[in-house]
Amino acid sequence: MQKRVLAGVVLLAVLLALIFAFYPGNSQVIDLATGAGISKMLRYENAQVYLFGETHRCTEYQQFRNALFQYLVEKKGVRVLLMEHGYASGFLENETVQNRLSFADEYGYDQFIVSKEDYELFRWMSEFNQNRPERDKISIVGIDITDSIGMVYAFCRYLLRDCDFSAADTKTQMLLISTQKCQFQQRFENSLLPQLIELYQTNPEQIELALGDQAIHLERVLQGWQQGQECYKLNDYQ
Repeated sequence: MQKRVLAGVVLLAVLLALIFAFYPGNSQVIDLATGAGISKMLRYENAQVYLFGETHRCTEYQQFRNALFQYLVEKKGVRVLLMEHGYASGFLENETVQNRLSFADEYGYDQFIVSKEDYELFRWMSEFNQNRPERDKISIVGIDITDSIGMVYAFCRYLLRDCDFSAADTKTQMLLISTQKCQFQQRFENSLLPQLIELYQTNPEQIELALGDQAIHLERVLQGWQQGQECYKLNDYQ
């Protein structure tokens, strides 16, 4: 009986050794510069959603992500990239790849390009979108609740920069104009942002009167900021 068990263990070890010995030779090699080889690694021909996963600060992963995303756009018709960024960051990123903002704009886009590979991906998306009809452009959506105060500040100033607030009441107009013209992030954080949140909570109709279709973007950022602060407080309490 012991001999049979021992023989079985040895056989299993040999099989595992053979698998590990031959697997690297059969794995798919992908050229990160050209994307060659990516088509052979995709298991589902007609997938509607592709999950990339994430590895922070890993150059090779980000290069692979860029090559894979470009392949999916060009060969599979993918047109939306969901990012683990807050809504405000995603909004400004999208405005940039839609070429409504430049890569060196005053609204702080460079604050959230954290790597050379990120910049290369966004630049490629911007170039891809040029001179294409709206339905064929790539869009970015931030799906995390977290945004830095700098991003919320930049977002609010950008969203409000060309708005006509005359349809709202006087108090709302004054608050939005003050936010639009605010030059100090600390004043925005300590005074104007709490007032915007209070307005959103107590009288959201005035935001809609002032901003029209753009109101939904401000409401999502304010809601995300509140949720993020509640999460931070809960983590601190625990």
